[in-house]
Amino acid sequence: MSSIKQEARQLRNSLLRLEQAIGRFEKIEETANPYDLETLLQNIKTLAEKADTKTLSESISSWLNKKHQETERLKKDFEAKFAYELETALKDKGFLLKGSYPTLRTKIFTLKLDFRKQAMTIWYGPEQEYMGNERLDPKRIARKIESIYNGLSKRTFDERQFLEKVYNAYQRLLRWKGWQEGVKVPIVDVLGQLAFLMQGTDFRINPSRDRYRSYSRAHFSYDLYRLSQRSYKGRALELEMATMAMSKSRANYLWIPDNEEGDGHIYSSLSFREVKS
Repeated sequence: MSSIKQEARQLRNSLLRLEQAIGRFEKIEETANPYDLETLLQNIKTLAEKADTKTLSESISSWLNKKHQETERLKKDFEAKFAYELETALKDKGFLLKGSYPTLRTKIFTLKLDFRKQAMTIWYGPEQEYMGNERLDPKRIARKIESIYNGLSKRTFDERQFLEKVYNAYQRLLRWKGWQEGVKVPIVDVLGQLAFLMQGTDFRINPSRDRYRSYSRAHFSYDLYRLSQRSYKGRALELEMATMAMSKSRANYLWIPDNEEGDGHIYSSLSFREVKS
């Protein structure tokens, strides 16, 4: 096959793929989300460049410019509509929406939006603990956030019992490490001991997965936040803030909120200091 014939065949195939791509775009133009349209337009542009015929290229360029403008308008309309519907759905559940795309906040949660993937990621604190994903459906998102929040804030919480368990977890670490009373211990290590102490009798008798009660970093963080009484057996629970170097690894710190608006600090260690009378 001569080179000119091969080039002609390649051009014909390129034009066929370009025609099919434009057909796909026009078929879904009225119903697809603008981010899918944007991806198709980029594909059409690439195919048009491969076709490499001046007249066609100019026509395609003009068409692409027009469609890009329309797509940008659709994206803005979509984002504005979504923001309004999400704000309304959250307000109905008692949550106030703050921030700007792609990062939003409500109470102690951070919401990361990905319009291209049509998904939202929910984080506890300033992207500290992953709490789940949800598709971009405002009502579904509001229900999920409410469920996650209730799972943290409406658990049965006896301050005295919680403080006792934290103290016992602290004591277990001291004995294990051979440390002296009052020493600051890594807060994440305390969580490891505390999670075991949170288990019921059935788990201790037969420690199987189906008997394990989950107690996560977010649970520990929120419980420490809502703890108002910090004295136990003549000792006061103290938390030490983490340094910048420690903040580079989640194994070295735990974020704890200061309030329900999502302000907070990261802490690296925990101790029980003797209270002198």
